Amino acid sequence: MKNLVTKILTWASKRVLAKHKPIIIAVTGSVGKTSTRDAIALVLGTKFRVRVPKKNLNTEIGVPLVILDLDKPTSAWGWLALMFKAIGQATASDQSYPTHLVLEFGADRPGDIKHLCELAPPSVGVVTAITYVHVANYPSLEAMIAEKAELIKSLPADGLAILNADDERTLAMRQLSQALVVTYGSNDQAEVAVVDYVLNAPRGIRFAVADRRTEEMPTQVELAGTLGAHQALVCAAAIAVGKHFGVSAAQAAKVLSAQYSPPAGRLKPLAGIKQTLLLDDSYNAAPASMNAALEVLKACQPTDVGRRVAALGEMAELGPHTEEQHRQLGWRAAEAGVDLLVLVGEKSRDTARGALEAGMKDDQIVLVKNAEEAGRYLDKEIKSGDVVLIKGSQSSRMEKTVRDLLADPTKASELLVRQEPEWQ
Repeated sequence: MKNLVTKILTWASKRVLAKHKPIIIAVTGSVGKTSTRDAIALVLGTKFRVRVPKKNLNTEIGVPLVILDLDKPTSAWGWLALMFKAIGQATASDQSYPTHLVLEFGADRPGDIKHLCELAPPSVGVVTAITYVHVANYPSLEAMIAEKAELIKSLPADGLAILNADDERTLAMRQLSQALVVTYGSNDQAEVAVVDYVLNAPRGIRFAVADRRTEEMPTQVELAGTLGAHQALVCAAAIAVGKHFGVSAAQAAKVLSAQYSPPAGRLKPLAGIKQTLLLDDSYNAAPASMNAALEVLKACQPTDVGRRVAALGEMAELGPHTEEQHRQLGWRAAEAGVDLLVLVGEKSRDTARGALEAGMKDDQIVLVKNAEEAGRYLDKEIKSGDVVLIKGSQSSRMEKTVRDLLADPTKASELLVRQEPEWQ
């Protein structure tokens, strides 16, 4: 059944793309794909008809669903109906079809990116950063990097590669592209650079984006309810793409400041019980995103009696790097000044070991079996003024911990990730 669905969706998608010839912008990387995708769509939407995935649709089935503007079914009959809808889309005419598609390309196994590039050939490719996510499905980290690089290698000579200069693995891909390469980031190598970054937790962040290729003054951006320097990089990538299509930095900054907000579960500040601040980063986790979240927690200033609390689930699909990466996570938690570390899952024993090695005390570390147990423990233990970071891989389901700690749990369906019926 899956093979048949995939073949029909692929055929229909290629027909639709050949008919309407939209410009395709593809985003890949280990972290930050969805946020970057959404920011680019906001910027391009100021000038063009743009389509972006409604959800995390980035696979051999998900990407065609976006191209065809179809929802993912939840039943066998739904999939059967979907195939007929796809055939209908392939044969119908749509004068309002988007001029630009901003797609997310995921790579769970070898060959995924190459397949998606053949299905929906991009003229612009954005690579966010490469870390150990899904490395368990590849022979080595180098093999996974090569997989992501397929996007950059596929770009035409008149295309554009946007690369994160802050990530050495990503920046090295510039040698593989026949297209124009533009770098973004916060270091000296970045052409579209984030400067003057300020975190005003929990209110948000402000920064400027400077284009070092021109004599323009840096463009100011201020994001409310958004935390983390990585979100500034998301906006820099979006501004770089926008300028390629004639959207000025000022226009891009205006729409980002007014409308951009990361999706649920991506380091969102939420009101918690007992007058606490929750940093909800429960969507997923990888070593790089764990580091970014802990940096935000470190920068937060609890009240005089408040503490920095971190509830961290396991990081999945790290393969042979699992033990070492969890151990390093414990070191980073200690370096971030975490006062209470609640760890979820068996793999987190290595996180506890690293935290102890880095100087944390036994009574500062609590190991629990699952996210529900973490929520029950923290419900009793957190105090007024605490800042609580909650993060873990999807399999840890750390949004359940967040739900237990929300000041208003009736808002869970609108504030938290994975609240759809199929997840409950």
